Amino acid sequence: RLVNSAIMSNKPIVFVTGNSKKLEEVVAIIGESFPQKVS
Repeated sequence: RLVNSAIMSNKPIVFVTGNSKKLEEVVAIIGESFPQKVS
C-alpha cells in the first residue's frame, strides 16, 4: 500500500540506513525499471 501511494504521488522513495550497500541491494531486487526514483 505504501508503494502504491508513492507511485501515485510521484514522490521519491528514500531509504535511511547505516548500511551503505542497502540501497544497491534494493535497486538490484526491484530493478532499474522501477517507476519511482529510489535514493
